[in-house]
Amino acid sequence: MKRLILFFICHFFIVLTLSIYLTAGAFFKTKYQKDVEIPVVDFLVKNVYDRYGSGYLWLSGLNTGYGFYGINVSTQKFFVVEIYDKNKILIHKDNRFNFNTRTGYMRFDGYAYHIANFMAESDKLKLNNTVSRKMLINARSQYTNKVFQYLGRGVALKVNNADSYVVKLCTIIPHDIWASQKIEKNQVYVEKEMGFSL
Repeated sequence: MKRLILFFICHFFIVLTLSIYLTAGAFFKTKYQKDVEIPVVDFLVKNVYDRYGSGYLWLSGLNTGYGFYGINVSTQKFFVVEIYDKNKILIHKDNRFNFNTRTGYMRFDGYAYHIANFMAESDKLKLNNTVSRKMLINARSQYTNKVFQYLGRGVALKVNNADSYVVKLCTIIPHDIWASQKIEKNQVYVEKEMGFSL
């Protein structure tokens, strides 16, 4: 019983420090356009939680601003593929990826969130780029490239006169809303774009 109580105390301490870190950081970035370090909290988040507790944060849902609901309430993301002919003229643009059923497309639609989160996790790994992590970072980068390549290839092979294609991971709100000076309604932002030849 004591271990369970200790576990909950530690868990809620992590929730409290992460909440302070996220809320205070967002407040100072939006109100004063500057980063402010909170001495103990910044040390815990950057040197303890990110380094030793990333697995626990991911499993418990504490690694997102929305906790357990982070996957469901994140910004709308989707893939778009543009097919070009030999003269580099756009001949086809698609975001359905040849899905014929609504259920199939809805299941695929969640994949854009997965890839966006995967790329964000890869970017975090690059911040602490050690020799032991270089292989992991390289493998994750290759995986992302292959995902983009084969998503577009599946559509491009079914389009007549296709020579090359571009796959875009798009979002309704930009990836880093704090860095954007002006956010326009109903504007689509491209988070990542990759081009390939057939």
